[in-house]
Amino acid sequence: MALTRRWPATLAGATGALVAGIGGNAAESAAVSGVGWAAVAGVALSLMLHSWGLRVIGALVVLLAVLGAVLAFLSEPWFVLAFLVVALSGVVIALRGPGWASTRRRREPADDPWKRMDAGEDPTLP
Repeated sequence: MALTRRWPATLAGATGALVAGIGGNAAESAAVSGVGWAAVAGVALSLMLHSWGLRVIGALVVLLAVLGAVLAFLSEPWFVLAFLVVALSGVVIALRGPGWASTRRRREPADDPWKRMDAGEDPTLP
């Protein structure tokens, strides 16, 4: 499955950022670790946003990934791969993210017990 839907893009971004954050802690590289944890927070924030907010967060995640890749290249070069995954995820979130809301299935509104009581029915009866 391509990274055009919400869950693969979010999972890939979160995985890459977690690898960078945890790996930066293990390698005692505070700069890489800090940027990795910030990227985790950005990807997690993308789950709560819709429309233009996803474009903003996607762009910020890409900027964090570029900064993290530069810092990783200077200290621990193999972390660059983790930040490349985060950058790809950020690009997908920025470009495809606003369309994710329109691809969701619409569900019927829930039965409102207050409206049923106003109509004279007892909503506790089956």
